[in-house]
Amino acid sequence: MLALNRGGYGLIEIDGERMLAHRVSYVAFNGPIPDIRWVCHCCDTPCCVRPDHLFLGNAEIDSRDMVAKGRSAKGEKQHLHQLTWNEVREIRAAYAIAPSSHFLRLLAKSFGVSSQIVRRVVTEKTWKEEPVPKKLVKGFHDNNPLSPIIITVDGHETEVPVDSEEYGKLKQFLIRRPSR
Repeated sequence: MLALNRGGYGLIEIDGERMLAHRVSYVAFNGPIPDIRWVCHCCDTPCCVRPDHLFLGNAEIDSRDMVAKGRSAKGEKQHLHQLTWNEVREIRAAYAIAPSSHFLRLLAKSFGVSSQIVRRVVTEKTWKEEPVPKKLVKGFHDNNPLSPIIITVDGHETEVPVDSEEYGKLKQFLIRRPSR
């Protein structure tokens, strides 16, 4: 290998022409590369030239591979982010108690972002978390309205006492909330 380019890909010189080393390796072991194809790395190491680590793809395949491996910039890793994970969780918790377009606008103003950003956060169009078990709220049954509500936050169960102000808000939210 002659050198590495700015992206970390190996460069090799053949007959006075610089070429990407992983593409040369692919051609040597597998034959010609169609014009519209990329040579991608399953190991995610740009300077790797092992033929068993290389596969043909395109921009879409390479992007899907990146997302599937969790290497895409999301959340706070995305350089243009306007919120933090703690703020996102705070927005979602607050909106769950009082889900309305008016409250959504108030949340946006208090966090210094647009209402569109808050809407995308509460609908999980952006800032998607790892899948969480569907049953986050248990213990509230129509046949026993005085039972405490137990909510799970970050894997820890918390009981909301019957006499607390939050209980009334959560109870009203659960009653109004359409079932999925």
